[in-house]
Amino acid sequence: HRGAICYYPLDMSLFRFLFTALFLFTLGCTNDASPAIDAGTPLPDAATCDPQKKTISISTGDVNLNVITEGCGDPIVMLHGFPEFSYGWEYVQEKLADEFFVMVPDQRGYNLSDAPTELEAYEFSKLVADVKVLMDKAKEATGKSKVILVGHDWGGGIAWGVAAAHPDDIKGLVILNAPH
Repeated sequence: HRGAICYYPLDMSLFRFLFTALFLFTLGCTNDASPAIDAGTPLPDAATCDPQKKTISISTGDVNLNVITEGCGDPIVMLHGFPEFSYGWEYVQEKLADEFFVMVPDQRGYNLSDAPTELEAYEFSKLVADVKVLMDKAKEATGKSKVILVGHDWGGGIAWGVAAAHPDDIKGLVILNAPH
């Protein structure tokens, strides 16, 4: 049934970067030291983009997420899988930051982001809501109206949910190593 299938257009340069990302991702990486969170560092704004890598804290209302930002251009939000965290995207983020504003969070419960103890804090709708806040911040920082959303593994499942709940915010959807 054609009405049940959604297709999201992709810029070919993004596709090349993400294909390279998949290759680099399979090489594996380790985190020797976690970066410190600077909750006082603001996101760049569209008028004065600062392409330098920053580690910041973004509140979603009930948790604070550790987020790494880098680059200028169209916004990309990249979601890690399990049991990974933002560092898994480091080499990909560096490449994409040449052309895009890249935002890579530690999702709730991972690494330096808040990890609530209540099971209800990890309901799918709350994970989707976290990403919606990040997308809104990325759009605000770049002055763009849509975001490219990338998800790997369990992050892919969350990305599917975000795209279904907020299709008007999505410029492109890239899912790596996740069923559909």
